[in-house]
This record gives sequence, structure tokens and C-alpha cells, in this order.
Amino acid sequence: MNVEKPASERAVIREEASGVQIIIPQKWSAAKVFIGLFLLAWLGGWVFGETSTIGSLTGHITNSGSESFLLFWLIAWTIGGIAVICFLFWMLFRREIMTITSDILTIDDKVLGIGRTRRYSVLDIKNLRVVRQANSGYPYQTFSFATQFNQGVLAFDYGMRTIRFATGIDEAEGGYILDFIKKKYWVSKSI
Repeated sequence: MNVEKPASERAVIREEASGVQIIIPQKWSAAKVFIGLFLLAWLGGWVFGETSTIGSLTGHITNSGSESFLLFWLIAWTIGGIAVICFLFWMLFRREIMTITSDILTIDDKVLGIGRTRRYSVLDIKNLRVVRQANSGYPYQTFSFATQFNQGVLAFDYGMRTIRFATGIDEAEGGYILDFIKKKYWVSKSI
């Protein structure tokens, strides 16, 4: 009889003198690998279309169509290809780094060191909690665009906004991180 092993934590928690740093890597799944491979294959065709059109516009290939249409198509095709490349990198290499000090919570959402940093005053953070994912009732659904676009399992209220983060972990690990944060760093605060 085969028994499933319990999942281990994905996030890395580093305690430092100034606070704690929690690194949440991107979550991998079979669906994500399939989408990544499909986009790579699509980019192969994209490169062919890009080079053919540039060759037509520069006169290296016989031009049978209108140059203005080809120029418009090239611009749109280039923008589409860049968007796919950015999405592919974001989907495969994104990671969130949460840093908590005595007065600031910082959330870095980056791809290969490029991305955005958000800072929040700890005093203004209310109701830090685990949020149930929309697709969590379906055990075989391993990729959801809703969970990819900043719909993380951890959330807090900040003024009249709800801030969500930690997309690379499951609800159980989110609960573990939440308990760790509350016990170690916000024992006296009412969050």
C-alpha cells in the first residue's frame, strides 16, 4: 500500500537581526511546463515571421505585399513577441520576497531581479490572514491564471485596500507562515 508523503515547505524563512525574510519561489506544475514549452515553440515561429518580414522590408526577399501593411504587422508582431517572452520569464522565474522589520513590511515581486517593490507600514496592517484560493476545491487543477496574477494565499487590509501576495505556496503553507509571523514578530500587535 503506497502512502503519499506530506508535502514539505517551499518557502525559505531566514531570520536576521533586523527581522525576517521569507522567499517564495514560483510554483511548478505539469500545466505550467506544458504552457512554457508551447510558448517556446510559438516563439520559434515568431522568430521566423519576424525575420521574414524584416527581410521583405529591407529588400532581401521579394516583396509581394504592401510595405505599409508589412511594417504595421511587424510592429504588432514584435509587441506580441515581447509580451510572450515577458510572460514566459514571469511564469517560470518569478519569486516573491517578503521582508519584515519592526516597522516595515516589504514585498518584492521580481523576475530575475527585475520587478516591483511595495512597502507597507506595519502599524497600518490589519487582519493578516490566509485566503482560500478560487481553484482550491479542484485537486487536479494545477494552473490558474487567477492565481498567477497577484491572487496570493496571504492577504491583509491596508487602509481601504486588500493586499494579496504569496502566489507560489498552498493554503497550508500560508497558514504556517502566518503563524510564524504572528508568533515571532507581531505578538503584541492586533493584526
